[in-house]
Amino acid sequence: DQSNSRQQDAAGYYDQFRDRVMFPIRDLRKQVIGFGGRVLGDGMPKYLNSPDTPLFSKGRLLYGLERARDAAARMATLIIVEGYFDAIALHQAGIQHVAATLGTALTPDHIEMIRRFVTNVVLLFDPDPAGVRAALRTLDLFSGSGIGVRVVSLPEGDDPDTFVRKHGAEFFLQLQERAPSLLDFAVEQSLQRAGSGTVEDRIRSVDEILRILQKTEHRIEKEECLRRVAERLGISQKRLIERYPELLPQEDRKGRGMKPAARTAVDSPFKGSPEERDLVHFLLQGQLSAEHLRELDSEAFSLPVCRRIVEIAHRHVGDDGRVLQRELLDEALGDPECAAVTAELSMAEPHYDDVPAYVRGCLQTLARKRRERALEELISQLKAAEREGRAEDARQLNDQVNALRVTKAGSGLSDCRTSSS
Repeated sequence: DQSNSRQQDAAGYYDQFRDRVMFPIRDLRKQVIGFGGRVLGDGMPKYLNSPDTPLFSKGRLLYGLERARDAAARMATLIIVEGYFDAIALHQAGIQHVAATLGTALTPDHIEMIRRFVTNVVLLFDPDPAGVRAALRTLDLFSGSGIGVRVVSLPEGDDPDTFVRKHGAEFFLQLQERAPSLLDFAVEQSLQRAGSGTVEDRIRSVDEILRILQKTEHRIEKEECLRRVAERLGISQKRLIERYPELLPQEDRKGRGMKPAARTAVDSPFKGSPEERDLVHFLLQGQLSAEHLRELDSEAFSLPVCRRIVEIAHRHVGDDGRVLQRELLDEALGDPECAAVTAELSMAEPHYDDVPAYVRGCLQTLARKRRERALEELISQLKAAEREGRAEDARQLNDQVNALRVTKAGSGLSDCRTSSS
């Protein structure tokens, strides 16, 4: 039942590799343990392998590695291609340190095997969305492995077989020498997909790369990768770390009072004050009108971090009365009092059907809570004056309490009319 024949209902057995070019697949001892077959013509599947057995597993084998390992060990580098013909063509051209996957993506088992022979790997990816997705998957796989990975992209329409036939082995090896690292390739292609957007758009485009970098336990590797990503984005490492505190070494997170998995920790300061969070979010994203900005009083906010961000915003107002977003972000991100909240809220992407109406509701809630806090403070002072026998202070405070209650009642009716309209 481990053979490459299958039983058919009334016709006995048939060869599952019929009408295919056969490639014997060997283990590292050069023993044949399975086969791959490429269809002759346009049939499907294009490639077919032996079924997995205790000896043969596509996720643990590379085609041609038994021939490539000596050359790869000498050069400390292994080139990995996708097809049998690509591997054969490069070997025939004299490039011996080449192996191919068996129609599957690389796996952790592959990485463990590769580490036994080399410290560097060269991969071939196309600079298209599928190639970028493959690069990201592979970046996650190699993260923390200690293996240096570079990516060769061939001209459109070429594969290793056709390229080496046209240009020769020397030119291919030159491409290998000039190839960018896997990290640089992933960042570059992600940025090209983002186009010429804002700094926030560009940072958001490499979110997946940053999440992958968080996983590695190798501090030096993580710091170097972070430096290169920041350099390519044209921003400081500090900006990236504020977006992803997990990129800091664990002891540094403890020193700054950060928890290891604090992606949602930014919500905790806003418990009971969602209107303050959302108004600051709209402010940082430049979505507040000039009228809304005029109404935004830092003293109305109960949370110090929100008050601080609003104070900074009022220092950066343009001629049109709207906030100068770039200047606001630069100052707020450089302020240790509000940098983490600024980084998080400036990147948040909540959806609201009617932003102006929602902002108006938040402003009304903010004003109402401010009046309630003022009323509570006056009542507390009134009670203290009555206890201490300060009759004149008590009378004046009582008048203020009554006036504020009237104002509060009138504002409440106004809010109801606004919401009903």
